[in-house]
Amino acid sequence: MQTSQAVDVIGGGVKVNALPERTSAIINHRINIGEAPKDAAKHVEHFARMVAEKYNLTLHAYDDVKESPSSISLSMADTTLDVAPVTPTNVDEETAYMILSGTTRALYGEDLVVTPAIMTGNTDTRYYWALTKNIFRFGPGYDPEDEGGLGNIHTVDEHISVVNHINSVKWFSLFVRNMDEANIERM
Repeated sequence: MQTSQAVDVIGGGVKVNALPERTSAIINHRINIGEAPKDAAKHVEHFARMVAEKYNLTLHAYDDVKESPSSISLSMADTTLDVAPVTPTNVDEETAYMILSGTTRALYGEDLVVTPAIMTGNTDTRYYWALTKNIFRFGPGYDPEDEGGLGNIHTVDEHISVVNHINSVKWFSLFVRNMDEANIERM
């Protein structure tokens, strides 16, 4: 795993026969576990500095200068997030993860191996950090006939199969009942 970056939004120019006087680019990062947004910012600054030096431009790296002639300005979005805390995955006692994995095996079969993994998706987790340490990025739906699985997630034709959707509903209803019966004091 590594921090990913994608230049998702690029803008510039006002007509076909004139070079743009200013351009902008927005880079989306998925920060790897063990790194921080400042690490991604340093990475971008490194490459911006090389371009600035090559073309004799001034670099304004995170200094609140939004625009100045013959320069490159870097800024962090107001929505920049820290890396989410790591969710505990202990199964030696009754824990949220134990109930999650048990619910999954109950629906899909006892032979299923449920294991924690690294997921860098983090956009909505910030709303729950102060509420619980048990934040799972988990899609419980599964359709053994759907070879694409979640291959179309975040695309223009994003979809899941009907079987996947029904299995998700089954899983959530079972999970809610299991959590209701769990003997867990504070999560």
